[in-house]
Amino acid sequence: MAASVGVPPKLGYFVELHLSCQNLKDTDVLSKSDPLVAVYSKTQSGSWTELGRTECVKNSLNPSFTKSIEICYRFEEKQDLKFTVYDIDNPTESLSDDELLGSIECSLGEVVSERVYTRPLLSKGKKSGTIKIQVEEVSQGGSSIELNFSGHGLDKKDLFGKSDPYLELSRMNEDGSYTVVHRNDYIKNTLNPVWPTMTLSSNLLCNNNPDRPIMVKCFDWDADGGHDLIGEFKTSLKELQAASDKKEKIDWKLINAKKTKKKNYDNSGTIRLDSIKITRIYSFLEYIMGGTTINFTVGIDFTASNGDPDKPSSLHYYSTEYPNEYMNALRAVGYICQDYDRYGMTIVYAMHLHVLNISMQLPGNAIVMRAGVDAIPSFHFNYIVASMIMHVFYVA
Repeated sequence: MAASVGVPPKLGYFVELHLSCQNLKDTDVLSKSDPLVAVYSKTQSGSWTELGRTECVKNSLNPSFTKSIEICYRFEEKQDLKFTVYDIDNPTESLSDDELLGSIECSLGEVVSERVYTRPLLSKGKKSGTIKIQVEEVSQGGSSIELNFSGHGLDKKDLFGKSDPYLELSRMNEDGSYTVVHRNDYIKNTLNPVWPTMTLSSNLLCNNNPDRPIMVKCFDWDADGGHDLIGEFKTSLKELQAASDKKEKIDWKLINAKKTKKKNYDNSGTIRLDSIKITRIYSFLEYIMGGTTINFTVGIDFTASNGDPDKPSSLHYYSTEYPNEYMNALRAVGYICQDYDRYGMTIVYAMHLHVLNISMQLPGNAIVMRAGVDAIPSFHFNYIVASMIMHVFYVA
């Protein structure tokens, strides 16, 4: 196979990590723990910086988190990660005042190579439950999906009331297992709930594969975390979309496997898709290829507070050997943006600059000395707005 010419190697692949824990330590006296997982990456200096965190799952020792963590995977680099599980006891953003349940350290390469990575959590050298990390490459593009579901004739689960139902959506993994991707809020005391709109991406729901199976489970919420399964059914994005195209509404039967052996059992209620809206999400590359342009506009401060421009200590000091900060910034950003401007032109505002009585029809490339714009050969400044003294030179 011939090698590609002029095509740089792909720098990285985005992967998403789906997290769940089992048999966590129970640190709450009157209830169960409220776990959350924070993910950290080791920097070159050896310190840890937070990449992201899951949502907090209330009253659970076996949480499945719906919020995934997205990371750029680079094969050629060793990317050390730390997964730390906390019991959340307060609403503050800081985790320093929450109780540590356990943590593990590993490399992203280890996780990617195993695809389903399960390890014991450690707390003070002792095992404290396990964590499961499932990884999948993120497909690009996709759509935003809005789903409106309602339930009808659900089973009654509460002794002194009706059910408090909520839905949980899971997508099938490549190994046939399922990962929870969305969980909506429960509705109190009803057997015929109408849930608020669910909004999630097709990437999250099915990794942009409309045929990938989706598991929908309906639970009765309980304050102690022991949520009861009402029933479940399987579908796909393709089937959901086809159902919405039909004039008559389609109901999916909720099946509870524990009840299927009972005589005359048919279902535990039904779920109806009232509406679905799919909006295409365009990638940055698609916008550029579709004709989107980027106009680069820069403002340069010429106030006296920047110091004498003839002295090296001034931000406006000009030297061909040592470009000042303005020049470095203009080059770093300007060279990139100029390729996406239809005319390759840049607007420059020179603040607090007094301009000499000269024509604004600047021939060739204009260079504003001491302002850090020189030596950008393909930049054309179509006008300069200013109001203090500075020198403007012309380059043929």
